[in-house]
Amino acid sequence: MSNLHSGHQFPLLVSLPTPFLSAQNIQLYAFGVLFNGLGLAVSGALGGGGLTGLTRGYSPVTYLVVANLGFTGLLVSWVMKFADSIMKVRGEKRREEMCDQ
Repeated sequence: MSNLHSGHQFPLLVSLPTPFLSAQNIQLYAFGVLFNGLGLAVSGALGGGGLTGLTRGYSPVTYLVVANLGFTGLLVSWVMKFADSIMKVRGEKRREEMCDQ
């Protein structure tokens, strides 16, 4: 039954306009926050600690490692944002050099 439903919905989804990448990222992060928040709430209701037990037992080094990884991810995204335009400029210059010969 689910295959029939997905086969019917796929052409509809493909024909819809694709939102900007930033809008897709916002949707992804919103769903992540929603489902992780629900998971923490359920965990807290079942005696698993919830928000209070989220960081129990971590040392300051752990927080530094997590912050370092976060900043590294931001740095990589910044580099990748400009890498495409840099490669286009280099490719255009290379093409011009080859055409001049």
